[in-house]
Amino acid sequence: MSVTTTETVFALRAPGSGWLATLICALDEASRDPDFDEYHRRLLVQLLREGAPGAAVVAAAHRRMAEFESVLADGRDALPASPALPSASAPPPARQRPSLSLVGGSL
Repeated sequence: MSVTTTETVFALRAPGSGWLATLICALDEASRDPDFDEYHRRLLVQLLREGAPGAAVVAAAHRRMAEFESVLADGRDALPASPALPSASAPPPARQRPSLSLVGGSL
């Protein structure tokens, strides 16, 4: 285990590490999405180096997150109410990972 990994695992044990855990989970989800590309990763690193994002970035992020959540909700609504039973010859479905749902208040 690298020093960073070990240090992070220990930091996540602290009672006040909820936001750290949330950000790590969000980053993990994003890294699995092909739309989260190298350009987005560079922007994220730059934001982290600068500290807290400015008000304009936060406002734009809230607007975009609301649109993103709407698209995700529409996708869930499009799913069939009762999925068809798999055939005996079909392999069992892969276990679906839980997804992170971010909820924000109004500014």
